[in-house]
Amino acid sequence: GTDWKTGDLNLRELSTGNVRRLVAGNKEGASNHTRAFSHDGKWLAYDWGKAGARSLRLLNMGDGTSRTIWDKPGTRGVDVWGWTPDDSAVLVTQYLDQAGAERSVVALVGVDGSERRVMAAGDKGMVGAALSPDGKWVAYDHRQDGKAGFRDISVVSVDGTTEYAMVRHPAHEVLMGWGKGGLLFTSDRRGATDLYLLPMYAGRGAGDPVAVRRDIGAVFPIHFDGRGVYYYSSRATASEGYRVGFDAAAGRLKGEESAASQEYFGAQSSVEWSPDGKRLAIVVRKKWPSNVEGAMGLRIREVATGQEREIPLALSWIEFPRWSPDGGSILLAARDEQHRGIAAIVRVSDGKVERIGATGEDVIQKGVWNRDGRSLLLVRYMAASNKTVLVQRDVAGTSEKVVHEFASGRVLVDLDVAPDGESFVYNLTLGRGAGTSVMVAPLSGGAARQVATAPGMIPVQCLQWSKADGRIYYSVEGKSVWRVASSGGAPQRVAIDREGVRRVRVSPDGKQVAFVAGKLGTELWSLEWSAAGGAGQ
Repeated sequence: GTDWKTGDLNLRELSTGNVRRLVAGNKEGASNHTRAFSHDGKWLAYDWGKAGARSLRLLNMGDGTSRTIWDKPGTRGVDVWGWTPDDSAVLVTQYLDQAGAERSVVALVGVDGSERRVMAAGDKGMVGAALSPDGKWVAYDHRQDGKAGFRDISVVSVDGTTEYAMVRHPAHEVLMGWGKGGLLFTSDRRGATDLYLLPMYAGRGAGDPVAVRRDIGAVFPIHFDGRGVYYYSSRATASEGYRVGFDAAAGRLKGEESAASQEYFGAQSSVEWSPDGKRLAIVVRKKWPSNVEGAMGLRIREVATGQEREIPLALSWIEFPRWSPDGGSILLAARDEQHRGIAAIVRVSDGKVERIGATGEDVIQKGVWNRDGRSLLLVRYMAASNKTVLVQRDVAGTSEKVVHEFASGRVLVDLDVAPDGESFVYNLTLGRGAGTSVMVAPLSGGAARQVATAPGMIPVQCLQWSKADGRIYYSVEGKSVWRVASSGGAPQRVAIDREGVRRVRVSPDGKQVAFVAGKLGTELWSLEWSAAGGAGQ
């Protein structure tokens, strides 16, 4: 898997626990997202590149050399699903900078670079795919008609001529894999998420689905090995929001903690105070995977009464909520149907959503409101020039201008605006494994200056320029919270001693603090099939 602190693609030996590097990350930010071993174990197919420009590569596991076999113009993403039985081709989804069905294409890419299209899938909302053991069929999950946040599973022949509806149910089904025993998928039809097996024959269902593991939780598919053992990863992260009193002068908590939200315990990823400090916006993960429409939700909690309500959103991913200065809207980082980064303005009163879309291969990574409430500051990545810039855009969308260009080849993690609206703070990686720098720059133009640094690849996980005391707050690697004067100087540690602490937000009056904390991690599981057809862990 990918080590996100270094960008390296690593291999872990299950028998010894030893880790060795397969592909080194680089200073330009290229990395891997998906990968699959050939059946004989001699090759690893993997995607490689940066946002908006990705290719398919093969790694020779014998001598460690890599070569690119597929690098098509306009490809902003590649998902690798698996190999044909004879290891002659790789099943992939290519995400293109186009509209309609052609925005994503499922194809078999030969090791010689040849391409055989299976189907155009851009209008299906496809997330996962798997080849049948005989290599003649492709299973994929897709959005249910007219029902955001719920998925079904279909099967199509590799020549694209024949297609069947395979798993149809009002519940939420996610494809996990296809082995000799049949199709594996998760479903919440019982309430909790269970793992099911559907026997298959000649591309068709050969019986009813059978539950093989109850309460499997949030899981992600890996693959079947040559013995028919199925491997998957399980999310071992408990992410919960908290609210507690705060002594700003001393930099420590006071009083008892309370939950930021009474719903979705263990799945709360972001919190943000309203400008008057009377409400909290909480981002929750409602379903897995979280990159499908309706899988994440935005909840509003009245602090005084504890009343909560949810704003329904037909977006595939949301994070980093930021209230408008008048408290009437919330700006979110989000993704569109093509999984491109966009911004979304949500009106709190009625949930109406205005999208600020990606342009061509350019994507929006995140944004904040300017203090005057009349304009937004958006971080835009421009693929053609490989530049990340900060643009100021008026809320009406009639004008947009670049106000800052960030250093090339670095990753911007977060940003916030000064209380007086004259400057902004951001954190930027310094290069592979070299750490992160917290920078302050004027919005009117001019050089940025460093006010703090932290070790690691992307250790600073949030930034807030507090209106209460004028200091900049940030968390480091989910282990500690710090604050520093905007003029620089020695950072001061804030006494929030919680495992996995991140997304720290001081209330506007400085008397409370909200934050997200919890265990961060992933577990690897295997599922073995007995001769009687049962499954055991």
